[in-house]
Amino acid sequence: MFDYIRYHLTLPVFLIFVFLLDGALVNVLLASVDTYAYQIIPSLLLISLTLIPLYYNQPRTIYLMAFIIGFLYDSYYNGILGINLFLFPAVVYLSYQVKNRFPLNFYSIWVWAVIMYLLYHNVIYWLYRILRIHGDTYLKFLASFLGPSLLFNSLMIFLLNLVIYRLVNWVKG
Repeated sequence: MFDYIRYHLTLPVFLIFVFLLDGALVNVLLASVDTYAYQIIPSLLLISLTLIPLYYNQPRTIYLMAFIIGFLYDSYYNGILGINLFLFPAVVYLSYQVKNRFPLNFYSIWVWAVIMYLLYHNVIYWLYRILRIHGDTYLKFLASFLGPSLLFNSLMIFLLNLVIYRLVNWVKG
């Protein structure tokens, strides 16, 4: 029974926990920064979905979790169904492609996660701009959102890399 829970439920429960932690951390960071000029938005779920495929060799499971979490993310945070529903599995797909083509070590994994973070948020910005959801200029987006958030999330990549590496090794047995 314990092996079933470990193999089949640990990663989905971890991703749901990170999904909920993202929302709570947004409120804490926005209250602690106390300025409207800069926004620090954590992307722990995106980082987790970038890192898990690098260590875990069951693509169907990760794709299914990415679709489900993407749907929940869209319905809970965005209100626009479909954006993260397809972007999260795309992140997982790209991570599997990188895993198969490049040698991975701690620093290359960190650089890959930063690249995926930047790519994801730029795609989201341009989709929202095309859909006219927000009208901020790209320079304002870079200065007020992407820069401060990138600094915070770069540190979170280091921490989550260690946590996910140990978690996946524990799940594998």
